[in-house]
Amino acid sequence: MLRPFAAPALGLILATAGFPVSSPAASPSSGLNTLERDELTYSYRQLVDQYYKQVDAQHALDGARKNIIALLRHDGINQPSVPALHATGTNNDEQALTRLANATVLKYGTKAPARMVTYAAIAGLLESTGDRYTTFLTPKEYAELN
Repeated sequence: MLRPFAAPALGLILATAGFPVSSPAASPSSGLNTLERDELTYSYRQLVDQYYKQVDAQHALDGARKNIIALLRHDGINQPSVPALHATGTNNDEQALTRLANATVLKYGTKAPARMVTYAAIAGLLESTGDRYTTFLTPKEYAELN
């Protein structure tokens, strides 16, 4: 369990958890690449298993979906179709989230690249905590802090 003072660092940890700053981009027809799948899975697991307070899995999944929809709307898709996820409390939750992000990329990939969908989902997961100090920074945003 993370100590309460470690909560603000979670977003920074997730942004720089050993993942390279850049990776080969997946083409829209191929969906998420392995790195993007791993980032999403790792972020979900860290949040649900390691966050300093109990995180409701359904609330986290809803936050990820909400941010994916916001990204799609921002990118000019007026009524994006992103199905709701239902938490089961098992590893199926992270797999369902990854499948949702992948399906979104396959459907809207030209307007919503895989990297952006992945980052939107991770940001939504962290925003779902309601903790103003827990946030997601892309590797570029993190680098700009230094």
